[in-house]
Order: sequence, then structure tokens, then C-alpha cells
Amino acid sequence: MFVVAEVRFTNLHPGSESSLSTRLAAMRCADGTEQTMAGFDGGRGFCRVCQADLGTDARRVRWGFIFRLKREFLRQRLQFVYGPAPPIELTLST
Repeated sequence: MFVVAEVRFTNLHPGSESSLSTRLAAMRCADGTEQTMAGFDGGRGFCRVCQADLGTDARRVRWGFIFRLKREFLRQRLQFVYGPAPPIELTLST
């Protein structure tokens, strides 16, 4: 199964470059299991890559992260984790 997490990053200092990296993204299950992404969508369609690093001075950046999870993980509470930021609770929709 695939889970897509659409995330909007806000640059707290617009006009100054901020770094974003797909290496910092993970899906955390309630049992503590973390799954790295299977790919991401940078607005140009699904891209199956190991990582992407981006420096941007934009106010907002939207990325979609795609995770491949075993079906049994979908019964658990899921969180999107990005580096040291607080985890985001996910609501699954079909």
C-alpha cells in the first residue's frame, strides 16, 4: 500500500534561503517503526529517487512524500516526521 503525505513548508524568513531535504522525511507507526519514503512529488509528478536537497527563498513550498507500507501498518496511528520538527498526526482517507 502507498501513503501520500502532502506537506507545506513555511519559510519563517522569506527572502533568506532555507534548506529542505527528503532525507529528513519519515513515516512513523504507533509501534515506533519508521519507514523512509519511496519517492516524492515536487509538483512535476512522482519521482522515485533516493533523495533531493533544495535551497529556497520562497515563502511556502509544497511537497508530496510517498511511502510504501505493509497493510498491517495501516491499522496503526501514523505520523509524518520531518527532522527535529514535531510529528504530524495523519488521517488516512481512501
